[in-house]
Amino acid sequence: MIKRHLNEDGIFQNWYPAIAGDDTTAASITKTLIQSFPYVRAFRSFDTVYGTHFLASMKPIPLSSAAELAARMPRTAASDLVEWGHSTTAEGQFSLVLSQEIPLRRLLIKASNVPALSDDRPVNEYFLLRRWFNAPI
Repeated sequence: MIKRHLNEDGIFQNWYPAIAGDDTTAASITKTLIQSFPYVRAFRSFDTVYGTHFLASMKPIPLSSAAELAARMPRTAASDLVEWGHSTTAEGQFSLVLSQEIPLRRLLIKASNVPALSDDRPVNEYFLLRRWFNAPI
């Protein structure tokens, strides 16, 4: 569905805000994106605690420098970006995120048997059951 709404060179962004590290859900999201898009990249959040940011596209995802990304932002967006961050500038925030790219295989290997996320198998909805009962998917 999302691909239909993207421009030809559009990039889908998804934030998975896991705090304690639900490896099963992270692997399921990664598999889903890989099945849907030929180009996927993942980055740890700027503070290394609040989850993973995924980028997915039908075309290669060029990675601009932190300075280039910051220069493209409207002033109000840059202000919002630094509100909760560790850096006082948009360029600094981007530098933190860009320096923390996660190889997709690292996300997949922690739960290699998990299925891709789907409406029929909503893996993300059973995090607490897996944690409390040490249950498989």
